[in-house]
Amino acid sequence: MTMVTQYNWDDDTFTHHGDNGARAAWRGAVAQVATKAHEKLPECSGRIDRAVKLVLAGDVEVLVDGTARIASQSNGTTAYQVVNGHCGCRDFEKAPHALCKHRLGAAIARRAQELLQGQDNENVVDLLAAVDADQASIRAGADKALAALPSVTGCTVAP
Repeated sequence: MTMVTQYNWDDDTFTHHGDNGARAAWRGAVAQVATKAHEKLPECSGRIDRAVKLVLAGDVEVLVDGTARIASQSNGTTAYQVVNGHCGCRDFEKAPHALCKHRLGAAIARRAQELLQGQDNENVVDLLAAVDADQASIRAGADKALAALPSVTGCTVAP
């Protein structure tokens, strides 16, 4: 068994993101686009909120060909493709205007990228690299934290 005797929050890359201007610019652009979406599509409010969570979690990948790949929140091995305004998820057909959270997430990410590209901001040039580095840092921190946990077999977790 391992016991933690000392912990330094400043060195913890899993929970500490620091003051990253590019990350703040990205979050601001996503919030700005989401606000406009809420104004224009009030009937999709909940789906917009879930789409924003997908975008900020880094689960939306806008591809060069204009399509998007969005990770499923309910199944870690599933990814939905948004191609020509169509999504293969179950909600697509029943969502107002066929705007499921995956399709909305792709649109929010795309418009946020366009918004940032139009700004004259020195941090925007490195935005995508910073977002990728931030996500890699989070994943590395999570892997490190999980690796440090003791191996336990035959245990159950009480609710």
